[in-house]
Amino acid sequence: MKTLHLLSPAIIATLVIGLTVVPHACAQEQAQPANSEIARGTMQPPPPEQVVHLLGEKLNLTDAQKSQIMPIIADRQQRIQALRVDASMSPRVKMYKIKGILEDSDKRIEAILSKEQKQQYAQIMQRMREQFRGRMQSRGVQN
Repeated sequence: MKTLHLLSPAIIATLVIGLTVVPHACAQEQAQPANSEIARGTMQPPPPEQVVHLLGEKLNLTDAQKSQIMPIIADRQQRIQALRVDASMSPRVKMYKIKGILEDSDKRIEAILSKEQKQQYAQIMQRMREQFRGRMQSRGVQN
């Protein structure tokens, strides 16, 4: 458990990057970033337009849905970036705030989706969590 606490900033960064680039990971179109790049927080998420475009492909979003989701993704990325650079908070506080941002944005996105799209979105998120767990286990981090 202590190891997990010591690695919290790296785990948080990995999770945040993973969740902001969900379509990339599912499509496996993007090369894996170096672990040190994620840990340092220097890797930037793709622009909101690209995230929405790829979500559109995965979920068969309408133009109206895309236009509603775009500001949610942009807001999420902006809020997470602001937390990443805020040195006044402990990693644990940042982790909880980021988790809240992600939960809030997911709820807002799900409210826009049809029942079928929600199921697909949930599957994408489940795959992301499994991939994240696999990466953490391969690095020797215990959950």
